[in-house]
Formats: sequence, structure tokens, C-alpha cells
Amino acid sequence: MIYRIFLYFPLFIIIPILIHLLSRRKIKNEPFPSLLFLIERERKLRNYIKFEEILLFLTRCLMIIVLALAGGLVFIPFKFILKGEMKKIYDTSLSTMGRIGKYKYETVNINGIADFEKTFEKYKYGIIVSDMQEINFRSILKKGKRYRYFIPEILDISEENNSMRDILYSFDGNNLKLYIKINRTGKSKNELLKISFDGNEFNKFVELREGDNIVEIMIKDVKDGYHRVLCNLKDDLIFDNEFYKVIYKGKREIKILSDEEPVFLLKALKMRYNPVWINNPDNLKKGDFLIIENVKKNLNLDYISRFCSSIIVSVNDSMMMKDILIKKVKPEFGFIEDDRFFISTEEPLIKEYEIKGGERILNFKDGKSAIVRKNNVFLTSFSLESKELVYHSYYIPFLYSFIERSFTDLLLNLETGDSIIGDFKRIETPQGMSYENIKIFHFDKIGFYRIFKGNDTIFVAVNINKEERNMKILGKDKIDYIFGKIKFYDGTGFFLFIFLILLICEKLLERR
Repeated sequence: MIYRIFLYFPLFIIIPILIHLLSRRKIKNEPFPSLLFLIERERKLRNYIKFEEILLFLTRCLMIIVLALAGGLVFIPFKFILKGEMKKIYDTSLSTMGRIGKYKYETVNINGIADFEKTFEKYKYGIIVSDMQEINFRSILKKGKRYRYFIPEILDISEENNSMRDILYSFDGNNLKLYIKINRTGKSKNELLKISFDGNEFNKFVELREGDNIVEIMIKDVKDGYHRVLCNLKDDLIFDNEFYKVIYKGKREIKILSDEEPVFLLKALKMRYNPVWINNPDNLKKGDFLIIENVKKNLNLDYISRFCSSIIVSVNDSMMMKDILIKKVKPEFGFIEDDRFFISTEEPLIKEYEIKGGERILNFKDGKSAIVRKNNVFLTSFSLESKELVYHSYYIPFLYSFIERSFTDLLLNLETGDSIIGDFKRIETPQGMSYENIKIFHFDKIGFYRIFKGNDTIFVAVNINKEERNMKILGKDKIDYIFGKIKFYDGTGFFLFIFLILLICEKLLERR
């Protein structure tokens, strides 16, 4: 399959040669009843000889090209065509990134938490490897009909495997309770679960029954602030058996800069944050988690942006930020349902802009935007116009996975059994069914949903297909090959084999 493109040119020569030789042999072996027939046969053979000279010349030219390829292409790279360009695809899943990180490839940072900014910067024009199967991408690709490409089936399906689906948590005073959701495919089995909490490791044997399991872990005396949890299942077959989770105890402080107190915004944020309303930018300090609402048009956003650890959520009708014109689209900054932030978009990500300072502006088809800075993502309610913006056309598979893991409060990935409450115009299910004027909706099927609320469209992914849980480990040999370290597919041997076939064809053509 890898060499298919290189077979086309030799076949255009080899097949005509074989047809020609068989036809010439047939004419030579025909009996001649008369002298006139013998003269006619010799005339045909002379024409064959002229055609042979052309084939012989083309064969020798092709032999030279193939010999050069044998020396130049030591191994043939694994490439796919994406929007007219030769590109590869790199999966955003933490399980794959964690395993690649073990082999010293730069995909995770020193804390063991995936650094997506660094990864996408490094591989956006390079390689993307998926541990998902081709079939599981079809439904999401239908949402963005412009993107027609496939994901390689790098991993094999296994009949028996464990997969960690999620890590939920709650606090009882200073005690942290972890609820680790594990799916078991195959008969029941006792497994060793390794847990690392802020670098402190401990083990626990757990009995996993077929189907969904919830393992409860208690960690005492947890202080306020960020905490890192890493769970690992000891198993020969791996799919997401390394699961990272960032936990925050306490309420994070958000500075809100506004001309007047934003009552709705404060009320919405108090569920998760400790919002502080200010109206003087001089009260900001570097590292503040900043939201700007209804600010004056003459406010210096360039000055304020130096203090943002997150991103601007809402601004006035229009203002300048350096040479970027920011225009107001809607007065709200998206919307909140069930204490979750949702991106409003009609299709998966179709454009990405990059501005100075490492910030990214993700622009959606319906005009909505989201800006990614480090690990924070926020929905914005403004559009951007600037000739200085750099346009990137590459497509990030499974946008919900990228968003979910980049900023833990912005979720598009739900579980079966979850519900959503609100005034929804229409909800479309993965099975093609449509429900009108819904107040409450239960997600009882896996797949990708579209939820229409007013003029907004929410793209929601519910669970992942069962096939995605049962895949064998991506070994070091394939990882090395993917990153171009070994000759996984021997290009030299392949082209020498083609050269040998052409050499045989040359000798057959030289025989008169």
C-alpha cells in the first residue's frame, strides 16, 4: 500500500512490454502455408522490432531513474494528501503523546502534562499519527465536508483490553476522592493500577469486570491550588491506559475589567471562580486571569494584553489592538449551560490564525472565534480583520479532544447518560434523528450531536466508539519509523527489486 504510487510508472512500461512479447511470440509460432504469408509475417516482425527499440529506450531510462531512487530514498515516507498538499497527521490523544514522550520525542513538557502549543507548533506542517481507526473518523469528517482524507489503521484491534475513560473527582473537606472510570473488554481480571499524585506514586490492585467500572481512591489533606494526577493500568494492551488529569482545589480568581458591574457575568462565573470586578487597568498585575467586558473604546488593549494569562472574552463594538481591528459580533461572550462552556460552531475547525506572543485565534464558519493561549481556551464574541494575521489551513482531527484537554472547563465531550437543559431549537443525533423545541435532552447514544440554540450551533461528541478502546500498543519500532528514525519500509530494497524486473524485461527485448 505504501509503495502504490511508485508502482504506477514501472507498470506503464512493464505491462506494454509483456503484451508486446507475447504478441510477437504468437506471430513467430504461427505456421506459414505459403511464401506470401512468410513475407507478410516478416513485415510484421520488422514493425515489432521498431516498437521494441522505443520500449528498450524507455526501459533503460526508467532503470536509471529507479536506480537513482534506490540510492536516494532509503525508506519511503508515510504521507497522505490533505487539501492538495503532502501532509501527515498527528493524533492529539494524551495516551499516544505520553508513549511517544517516553522515547525522548518532544511532545510533552517536563511536568508530564501535554503541551499542545509546543506540539502543534512543531508538527502543524509535519506528522500526525493517530491511534484511532479510519472508520471512527467518518462521522466527524461528514460535519466538515471539505475535508476528505483518511486516518491510517496503525494499531490492531484486540479482543481483550482495559481503557481508562475519565477521572472524576470531588472534595470532602480537605480530602480528595478520585473516581476512575475504566472500561474492560473481555473476562474479569485483577489489574495493578498505578497512581501518581503530584509526583507521589502508589499502587492499588483492582478487580475489573467486563464493561464499565468505577474505582474510588481517597487522598487526604489536599491543599488549595493545582494538582496533577496520572493513572496507569499495567496491561500489555494499551489504549488510553495512561490518563492525565489536572485538578484545582478552591476557586480561581478572575479579574473582570468593566465600566459597570457585569451582573450576569459575575453570577455565571461564581459557580467555578472567584470573580473580582475592577474598572481601572492600573490595578492589574502580570499573570492575572482577565476578562474584559464593556470597556471604553479608547482603552489600550495592547497594554492590557501583557497582563492577560487567559484571553479577552468580550469587547465593545470595535477597537484596535496594534494593527488588528476587533469588531463586536454579539453582546454576550457565548453562553453557559449546565456549568459548562460550549463552543458555538456549525462545523469543526476550518481556520486558524496565529498572532504574536504565542496566541492562537481559532475562527469558525459561523463567525465565532476562540483564542488559545498556552492551555487556556475561551470563546470570544468578536471577529478579527488584519493583513498581519498568518493563515493556517491544516485541520485538527477531533476538535473536542483538543479543546477538552487544553482547558478543562471548556467541554464538548460528554458521556452517555449526561443531560443538557436549555431552550434548544433543534437537536440532531448521530443516527440522523431530529428533535424540535427541546427543553431537556438526554444523551443515550454515542456519536456526534448537533444542538441548535437560537443562531448558534453546538458541536458535541458523546463518548467514543467501542472499537477505539481495544487497540494494541503502538510499539517503539513504529514510533521510530513514524518520526523517521529507522527504515521501516525499505525503499532501497523495493527499488532494486523494480530494477531487477526492468533488467529482465530489457534482456527479453534484446532477444530478436
